[in-house]
Amino acid sequence: MTKQNDKYLRFKEVCNRYRLKEKDMRFLWKNVKTIFCHEEFQKRMQDPFWHHQDVTIGEHILGDTILAYKVCKSKNKDDNFIKRTLYISMFHDLYVQSWMIYHKKEYFINSHAFSHPIEAIVNAITWFPQCFADLEDAKIIIDGVLHHMYPCPVRAFTSLKWEIFNAALYEKLDDKYKTIITCSLAPCLFKNMSLRKSFYLEGRILSHVDKVITMKKDLRGKKVFGACKTLLFAVAGRNKVS
Repeated sequence: MTKQNDKYLRFKEVCNRYRLKEKDMRFLWKNVKTIFCHEEFQKRMQDPFWHHQDVTIGEHILGDTILAYKVCKSKNKDDNFIKRTLYISMFHDLYVQSWMIYHKKEYFINSHAFSHPIEAIVNAITWFPQCFADLEDAKIIIDGVLHHMYPCPVRAFTSLKWEIFNAALYEKLDDKYKTIITCSLAPCLFKNMSLRKSFYLEGRILSHVDKVITMKKDLRGKKVFGACKTLLFAVAGRNKVS
């Protein structure tokens, strides 16, 4: 019980940074508690899973989720819409390895920026299958995660060798999820990449707030050069502090 209380306090700490009201905090906790408390998510709340500056991937994900929730509320969306948006937000950066650690890949289009959405959704389906039980919801969630980097493209499934760190987990997925992933990446193919925004508003909301939060951190103090470096290193998959 103490460990769970500690996790909630950490959750509440991040929520307070975004000035989330107590009522909204309780609603958010109710819907993301299982994901947030999972050991894999908790690993991403600490070193070596850094996102930008002194923010961990887990904190970044939660920040995106809070802001996405606020956008949904401002648009008076129903609870089912909000829940799908929260899932997309909580899953979008659940990739395998910290991007701050350089991993050389054979093909440039398999770099972190282009491949991590695939790793993230494979992990999410594997660790949180209950969130994908409804296939219509699953299509929306999967599409939102895969295309959250737009206008940055995502690696499509083509004959060119693909290099993701959880390929073995992908092979274990139910065929219905493999089909949804493949179909989501098929439209707008450009040189082995899928270049489009999410078909669904839930995904487009997350994509927007993700960029707002990330760029705001790097532009704080008018650090334009820092923001450009962040983009370069994210694409290349190199450690921006090295």
